[in-house]
Amino acid sequence: MCVAVMVPSLCSVNMLLAVLMLVSWTTSAWSDNLSGLYMNVDEVGFESREQVENVLNFAQQTMTAVKDVMDKQNMETVSGLLKGLSNFANVVPFIGPMFACANMLMAFVPQHDPVMQEIKEGFTEVNRKLDSLSIQVSNLATDVEWFTYANVYSQDEVRILNAWKKYERFFKDRNSNDISYLAKVFVNYYEYTQVEASVENLYHYLTVRDTSLSESLNNLLRKKFKCDLKKILNYNFYFSSLLMKGISLNNFYWKLIGYNTTEIEVEHIQMFKNVFAAQSEVVDFCLNNHAQYVLEDVVEIAKLVSSNNMQGIADKVKGFLDDKYDWYKWVVVVYKKSRESGEYIFVYDTMTKIPVNADLIVAVAYTQKADIDRDELEILNKAFSRCVREYIWICKNIEKYHIIEYPTGFELTFEHYVKITHSTYNKYYFAETPAPNLTLNCNINSYQYKTALHYSKTLPTPCNTKCKNNARCKRLLDSREALCECRDGFYGETCESKIDTNMMTDIEKLHLPIVKTTSARLANIEYKLNEILNKIQGQYEFGSTL
Repeated sequence: MCVAVMVPSLCSVNMLLAVLMLVSWTTSAWSDNLSGLYMNVDEVGFESREQVENVLNFAQQTMTAVKDVMDKQNMETVSGLLKGLSNFANVVPFIGPMFACANMLMAFVPQHDPVMQEIKEGFTEVNRKLDSLSIQVSNLATDVEWFTYANVYSQDEVRILNAWKKYERFFKDRNSNDISYLAKVFVNYYEYTQVEASVENLYHYLTVRDTSLSESLNNLLRKKFKCDLKKILNYNFYFSSLLMKGISLNNFYWKLIGYNTTEIEVEHIQMFKNVFAAQSEVVDFCLNNHAQYVLEDVVEIAKLVSSNNMQGIADKVKGFLDDKYDWYKWVVVVYKKSRESGEYIFVYDTMTKIPVNADLIVAVAYTQKADIDRDELEILNKAFSRCVREYIWICKNIEKYHIIEYPTGFELTFEHYVKITHSTYNKYYFAETPAPNLTLNCNINSYQYKTALHYSKTLPTPCNTKCKNNARCKRLLDSREALCECRDGFYGETCESKIDTNMMTDIEKLHLPIVKTTSARLANIEYKLNEILNKIQGQYEFGSTL
């Protein structure tokens, strides 16, 4: 008896494999349904419920810290920007993992919980503040026409910002019917646009050293804005927030695909430290070299005004210096060089004399920013007058003298309270701003001159408010302004507030159901197809033997 055995041909096997691959891909795409992720907290195990509660508490605490830092930062002064950036650098490393976990919970654990609602509102508010930074810097980039930035770095910036928009959809479209779709869209989009690489690129731009072929963003900022720290620090805020968004996106993506981020969180904290260190290097460079930039700025600004308008030059230069180098107050005197050689004006060493052209000199000096004590000023006035009348009679080097004022017993070392800037024979031969706080009549070469003195009381250290929690007080040069540099996890004016970083452990341990990545789905398909192929080959070999 003959038995007919149907042995599939190789062509039919290949066709079958193609059909199976298509079916497997289609079913795989729909079988990874995330409706199972859309659960209640009660359905999570006891240990996970405790972790969820800790994550939400940590998210609430971190969100409060971020809002506090951003609300209290003074974006108008250099010291305010430095304090804000320092606080931001200490808080921001914990934002990425917090956002990732809290957003996972808000997306996949729908419940009407007051804490979760507060976190959601907090996220919206923080994101609005971050967007305001983006708008501010965008306007600044337009104003200065920073084409280098726009051409070289904008592609990575756009990728991160576009992915962030996808990220935000999890808060606008929390609907059980489309949450699985949104999750898959985010994962596929993230992989296809290579956002993770853009985050790495941004970090590289912010920390790269001069030996690299690509230049550091911080160095570009320094050169472009001629060490204008306000503009540089505004950009630094924006870049730090952009990096924070990128790292938050990375964390969210990794949480979605089930990647363990325990070791990476430590790496992220170090990344932000490195970024802040690179930013601080530029700040220190600009502070230490500010005198050279003052020279260049004065010449550039003075040339914008007619040399015949000396008062206009003085006002323009002072306005610029007060704004750019705002940790001091500035005194400006403008005069013709010929008047100095004719001894109509004497400018003392407390001022820096800057030639603008062959005959025009702009002299500048800084004074300490301090509210004037009128009673103290009156004592100074009497002491100066008596000193000039009874002891020295001349104006030169008067600030080096000291005197005991009676009956108060108040010891005055003049240079600790005032700066003597210039002496003039005729008020029409120069322009000055502001008007001096004190003027003295004294003699130079047997002629009576008026000598200008500006209140500039110095302090041994501006850190009168003690920095807390082992923070370091950093003074801005010899000014009266300073900031407390906080340790990791601390923030505030004196580093008085703290984020409980121990809760990071619960964030790292928390694992919710995941989305399969494209590569994971392909690997799954490959595994299934191999199983099917093995079966078909087995049948083919069995049929051949018959």
